[in-house]
Amino acid sequence: MVVLGGCSGSTCSSAGDKIFLPYAYSPSLNTWMALDNDVSMAPRTSVYEIDIMTYTGKDILIAGGFLGTGQNGARYDHAVDTWFPLTSANWTIAESIWSGTHMVNIPFTEPAHLDPLTDETLRGQNMSTIGAANGTYDKLVFDGRNVYSLDGTSTGQFIKYDLGLGGNRLNNMNANEWLDTGIATGPSARMGHSTLWTGEKIIVWGGNSPMPDGTGMSYDPFRNIWSSISGTNAPSPRAEHSALWIGDKMFIWGGIGPGGSKTSDGALYDPRSNTWNSIRTTNQPSSRSDHTAIWTGKDIIIWGGHDGSNPLGDGFKYNPFSNSWSPISTTNAPSPRKNHSAIWTGGEMIIWGGENSGTYLNDGFKYNPTTDTWVNISGGANTPSVRSKHLATWTGGEMIIWGGLNSTSALGNGAKYNARNDSWTSIASTNAPSARFNSLGLFLERFILVGFGKDHLNNYFNDLKLYNIYSDTWIDVSSSGLSQREQIGATWLGFVGDGTGKGNNFYRNNPSGDVPRLFLWGGGKETSGEHFSDGRVYRINDY
Repeated sequence: MVVLGGCSGSTCSSAGDKIFLPYAYSPSLNTWMALDNDVSMAPRTSVYEIDIMTYTGKDILIAGGFLGTGQNGARYDHAVDTWFPLTSANWTIAESIWSGTHMVNIPFTEPAHLDPLTDETLRGQNMSTIGAANGTYDKLVFDGRNVYSLDGTSTGQFIKYDLGLGGNRLNNMNANEWLDTGIATGPSARMGHSTLWTGEKIIVWGGNSPMPDGTGMSYDPFRNIWSSISGTNAPSPRAEHSALWIGDKMFIWGGIGPGGSKTSDGALYDPRSNTWNSIRTTNQPSSRSDHTAIWTGKDIIIWGGHDGSNPLGDGFKYNPFSNSWSPISTTNAPSPRKNHSAIWTGGEMIIWGGENSGTYLNDGFKYNPTTDTWVNISGGANTPSVRSKHLATWTGGEMIIWGGLNSTSALGNGAKYNARNDSWTSIASTNAPSARFNSLGLFLERFILVGFGKDHLNNYFNDLKLYNIYSDTWIDVSSSGLSQREQIGATWLGFVGDGTGKGNNFYRNNPSGDVPRLFLWGGGKETSGEHFSDGRVYRINDY
């Protein structure tokens, strides 16, 4: 929680009463921390009020005020504890809401929307009134296309503001509609790549095409535009690497390089500056692929994998703020393994399943990074059978395991693990997807999306199904029009994930109203050597 602004005097009537003094409160630590107090960034230099404060999912935006002149705004970047000016945010009294790309301002008469990346305010009069428009507007709601506001005066009138953002295809989508993603101008065909939603754009990076690739592109789904990302100081070419979005940067580490070599380095990519920064190598993990990586909000934890000769049973924490690595405990840790799953519960990492030199596993362990300790989880009734390359998602109270591969066949079943009572419950099989591995699996509040992939006979799939975690039922999703394939890149536009298409780690950041969109891109067929460069965006019906 961030608190800033206000007045210290008894009357709040003079510039001398005004204060800025931003502080952040951590409920988990029960502590307050002073933030950058650059008063030149305060929205008003001569009066006391900060009228607007909006959170974008990455930054804090402030603007406006109540009286006088000299209004301006600022953007706070928590990663560097610094305020940056927004000179175009010269608004009078107003309310605001974040649309995913713009801070939308509803003042007395003239609505506007501010792009914090370009510091440009677009003003317009396309505000219609249901009833008479007169008064102060608050109670803002964004439906993906329009901002609705209830007049704060006693008259209680209702207004609608059409953002009028040209080319914003997402907000005009119908339910069950699929849109293409600009094949001609997108990345080269590839599989084993990473796909991440930053809250503003999608980043596709790395993969095999068919050799390991070290290039990437960002995609603006609102305008259907692909843009190249810098290759300066980027990681070496690789596939099946770790990729995480950590709030303001993309983390890349490990994976398979040219000639099948394992890598042990990585980098952080800042999409705003289009720059890469190397990750310190001191105390870093050994070279590996087929490992897992999760983001705790403070540290990235790398665990397990394969070094080219043997499976690994160790793990390391990387702190992006100090750019430092440290090993984690191996006492009571899982046995060495690769192609296992890892999810973050908000307080613990759970490792489950995997393979150790041809032996498939179905045991699990919880790791607490605060105490640096491991604890076994239940292996009792309804525990899923042994497997690797399965899907694992965290729903907020349960870990769901589905699909995968054992020594003889692909699997088409799964179970739910309740972390509170340390028990398993089976998942319905009626209308479930056919047995498969290397499929996509994404969690969306009450659904898990499963699709694509292949089975042990090298039959490939392109169907999609939604699993309702509350009703324990499977629902068919309309065809995307994409061909059959495995290792397709996938992410929700509205949820920031781990880049693997397995939904291990996410937070809400929805730019397209109340209805998230699904993004699919790339993939291939290992048996035939085919790689794909097409994709789709989808709006779910009745989300």
